[in-house]
Amino acid sequence: MKSLLLSVPVESSGSSLRVEPLRAAHLHGLQSEGLGDCLPRLQGLLLRSLVARLDGLWPGEPITRQPRVLVALEQGILRALVQVRPYNRQRSCWLLSLEELSPGQWVGRRQLLKALLQQALLGTDVHSRSWVIRCDSSCDEQLDVLRELGFQPLKTQRIWQAGNGEASQAAALPRTPTSLPTSCQWSALNRRTAPLLWPLEQAACSSHLRQIIDRRCSDLLDQSGRDTGVLLCDSGEGAVAIAGLVRQELADGSSGIELLRDVAWDGRLRQALPALLHQLLTQRPGVALVTDQADSALTQLLNTGGWQPVREELLLGRSLWRQHGRSRAVPLTHSLDTMLGRLQPQHPPLPTPSLGRR
Repeated sequence: MKSLLLSVPVESSGSSLRVEPLRAAHLHGLQSEGLGDCLPRLQGLLLRSLVARLDGLWPGEPITRQPRVLVALEQGILRALVQVRPYNRQRSCWLLSLEELSPGQWVGRRQLLKALLQQALLGTDVHSRSWVIRCDSSCDEQLDVLRELGFQPLKTQRIWQAGNGEASQAAALPRTPTSLPTSCQWSALNRRTAPLLWPLEQAACSSHLRQIIDRRCSDLLDQSGRDTGVLLCDSGEGAVAIAGLVRQELADGSSGIELLRDVAWDGRLRQALPALLHQLLTQRPGVALVTDQADSALTQLLNTGGWQPVREELLLGRSLWRQHGRSRAVPLTHSLDTMLGRLQPQHPPLPTPSLGRR
């Protein structure tokens, strides 16, 4: 998009703040700024953002879903970046991923974060009607900036890990892992099982959140991977999903695994979930598990299974759906005579019948 190709200066007393697309020139000097560890990842982001700009070169359907990357600089020092990518396949909702690269406080930090996010909102697709972003619940300044830009908290999720080291993670693994109930089976997340998991994904979202993210069943396929799948049980009339594991991007840019379950607690989960999580930890010992913060039954099961809560993250959203809905409303600018015109008789009134003399 053209708006992403512009460099936007941000006025601030005593400092020079700028917001612009990620370029190769930004990668020079990272070692001297103490950001050498970020260089390989930023190189990958640069390549992906260059591919993403191909979408704006010619009309028609987009050819890529790679993130567009904006960076914020203060006096030439890279301070923060934001990734912008479609959150659904119809590109009506976009996901923002904010990352602060320079540690500590710097001059104009709040103003710079606000300008960075504002430019990201302006540079998204013309068909976009909503945006979502994940934020650590302890980042008060980021949350204040997001609320100022119109974002509202929609969902609170808890991040879990099995201990704080390899020894703790090994201790969290049961010595004799339980097996799945005989009536259940674990299946990969694919086109066949996605429709079975779809009701669980919808049940985990409020109606307002569903309206903002505007997802379809096919969007679940974008969260599939090696460690994902659906727990299916035989209901007598066919297979029914009672739980599932899907990929979830976290606020810090890392990838976790979200655990979805049915609204009603199924007793088979007490035997099935420990087996599934044991397999997950075997393949990915340091995996971050994501659950609904309000799920008390699941919280109790994880606590007894050796998992520890690490932090909580908020999913915030900003939408233009309501504004467009109000624009279609009938304006109340008509006169009273015009609004009551349909109540006027179309024909002369008939005479009242007379009973005459008795």
